[in-house]
Amino acid sequence: MGGNITGNMTIERISKKLSMVSEEQDIKVRFFIIGILIVPLLLTIIGASVYMGSLKGAESKSADANVVVTPDNMDEVKNSTGNAAGLAVGSFETSMTTEWHFNSGEEMSGDAYVQNVLENTNDVYFDVVFADDTEHVIYKSPIIPRGSHLENIVLDEKLNPGTYDCILIYHLVDDDNYPVSSLQVDIKIVVADELGK
Repeated sequence: MGGNITGNMTIERISKKLSMVSEEQDIKVRFFIIGILIVPLLLTIIGASVYMGSLKGAESKSADANVVVTPDNMDEVKNSTGNAAGLAVGSFETSMTTEWHFNSGEEMSGDAYVQNVLENTNDVYFDVVFADDTEHVIYKSPIIPRGSHLENIVLDEKLNPGTYDCILIYHLVDDDNYPVSSLQVDIKIVVADELGK
């Protein structure tokens, strides 16, 4: 009889151990199943958030890109891109004349003036192109450091007498003088004939 009691106790202990093992395995299986369901859901939510954020960033960048500034909209563009604390990185404030006069197509202009104001965040250079042929560069400036200006401009190409609608394309450069962004401003170039007309 004594062997039977010990046998029953041994069976009981084995049974308890088996039930504890199966409970632990059950909990592990539940956590594993929950993990399989939650991890992809979290990755999907994080991926969607990152994607939506990149779309918003692209929309705001594209809204500010390729703005042509004319004398008529200069204040509006300045107000829409400026801020009270100063200019944002990559922003550009200009002080310039928008109608340049030349006595002949190969002389310097007495009134062409372009300034890179000290408050700007980047040095700049600019190209002048015809409005109806933006591939045709008629002037390429040297780099203008912040707080400097360019005057006494002589075009790189001799122009016949007449009035030319042009675009001045500013190229903002980084510390290594690589372009980081650009801005376009409409200008007019007037070349007088030999009689000064």
